Amino acid sequence: FTIGLKLKIKDLLQVEIWGGALAHMLIFSLVSVAILLLLKQLGLPLFSQLSVINALIISFALSFSSTVFVVKTLDERGDFLARYGQIAIGILIIQDLVAVLYLGVSAAKIPSIWATGLIVLLFVGRPLIIKLSTQIGHGELLLLFGLSMALGGSALFEAVDMKADLGALVFGKCLSQKWLSKCKSSKVP
Repeated sequence: FTIGLKLKIKDLLQVEIWGGALAHMLIFSLVSVAILLLLKQLGLPLFSQLSVINALIISFALSFSSTVFVVKTLDERGDFLARYGQIAIGILIIQDLVAVLYLGVSAAKIPSIWATGLIVLLFVGRPLIIKLSTQIGHGELLLLFGLSMALGGSALFEAVDMKADLGALVFGKCLSQKWLSKCKSSKVP
């Protein structure tokens, strides 16, 4: 949710972000496949039955970084808005999007038909959500509203067979500019 609040879509389109994310995943996957197949050739018990396809899948899964860990570290250091912090967050978001696509394809889980309706509802309802957030006057209520949006977005996306994390991110992005300025003026963390 907080990533969505600070996310600028145009930043994800920069070559250093999407290129860095894809290059990292490709290089890490290739190195991991080589290591896994080497371990298989050495005859280690856990790796002796490993096929090339399984090695590729495991390597691809291992190429994803921990978004939560990086965001927490950047936030603690106060580097969330620094250039390298923005690039790191952008790379992690690209990785998360690739992971969502991968999980959807590998599990053969397709979002329900209601997912389209939810996306349309978000575009149509965004002004109402922003109006509600600007009508809240107290810091505590604003914090509660943000928490409700994060959890509500997660629940709605999960209900239409989409990733809950993506729902929180999208709802954060829906509120981003106006809500951040409101939070700063109300001194809500």
